[in-house]
Amino acid sequence: MAALTIPQAARPAIFLYSNGETAAEIPGWFADWVSLGIKIAQGGLTPGHQTILAVSTPSRMLAAAAVALGYSRQRYVLTGEALQVPELSIALQDVVPGMRLWVKTPNRVVVGEYLRGLPERLQLSTLKTGAFQARMIRQIRTLPEGLEVRDGSWESGSDSDRAFIESLLPNADPEAFLSSWDWGLVLVGSPTRIYADLSERISLNAASRPFGAIGTIVRPMEQSGPVGWRSSIMSARADTPVWEKFPSAPKLIILDGAQAVSRWLPKCQAPVVVAVLERTEPGVEAAVSALMQERSYAEPVNGSEVSWAPPHGCELLAFRRTC
Repeated sequence: MAALTIPQAARPAIFLYSNGETAAEIPGWFADWVSLGIKIAQGGLTPGHQTILAVSTPSRMLAAAAVALGYSRQRYVLTGEALQVPELSIALQDVVPGMRLWVKTPNRVVVGEYLRGLPERLQLSTLKTGAFQARMIRQIRTLPEGLEVRDGSWESGSDSDRAFIESLLPNADPEAFLSSWDWGLVLVGSPTRIYADLSERISLNAASRPFGAIGTIVRPMEQSGPVGWRSSIMSARADTPVWEKFPSAPKLIILDGAQAVSRWLPKCQAPVVVAVLERTEPGVEAAVSALMQERSYAEPVNGSEVSWAPPHGCELLAFRRTC
C-alpha cells in the first residue's frame, strides 16, 4: 500500500470553537483527526483493496466530525464542483414533460416535475415557486433513481454560510460548493450524536475569520436537503445500507462507535473505512472482536505505511483486505 501523504503546508491550522459569547482553542487532537480526513481524500491506497483504520480513543467527541471535515474539504479541493455522476446534468433542450428536475436559479434551488413552458419559461409542479423564466436558470439536473428527494424550494445558502466556506475553501466559489453533489462519504452511528457534533461552530485561529458549523462543510444530505450535499448519515440500527441507493459507491465510510463497528464493518463497501471506538463505551468488547475477526483474514498495515499519527492517548490498528 502506498503511503498516505500530505504536504506539510497543507496541514490544518489551529481551530477555535464558539462557546457562547467567547471563543476557545480546540486542543491539537482536533487537527490530528482533520489531518486523517485530508490524507484519505488525497488517496494513495492500493487499488482493489479496502483499508481499515481502527482507532481506540478515550473519547469519541468530535472525532468522526473532524475526519469528515478534513475529508470533505480536501475532496472538494481535488474534485471541484464537477458532479460525481456527470450524466445527471441535462441541457435545457433535452427536458421533456414528466421529468423530475433539480433547478438552480440565482438565489434558490427548486425541485419538481416539469409540466410545460419551454423554451421561454419553465413550469414545475412545485407550488408557488415552480414557475420562472428560462434565462434565470443557472443549472439543471435530473435526480438519481431511488433517491428520496421531495419537491420544494430552498434558499441556496446564507451569507454566513458563504463567508465560512470562503474562509476554509478560499479558492472555491461558495455557491458552487453549496450546490455540489457527492456521495463519497458516509457516517454511520447515532444520528443524534453525529448531528450534534456537526452543529459545533468552529473557526480558523486567525483574525476576522468567521465561525460556522462543521456541517456547513460536511453537508449531510439529510440536513441540507436537495440544495447540495457532500455526505450522508446512516443510523447504526438501519436495516439496509444507505449506499445501496447511491448512483456510485462511497469512497470513505466512518463507523462512529461500537454498535456501528459491530454491525456494519463486514458490510462496508468503500476503499477506506475508519472505525472510531471509545474504550469505555457499551459494546466495545463485541466491536473489538469484530475487528479482530476481520483482521485475521487481512493483511496488517504498519504505522509508517499509513503515515498518520493518532492523537495522544489513542491507538491505531490498520489492515487491508481484498475487495
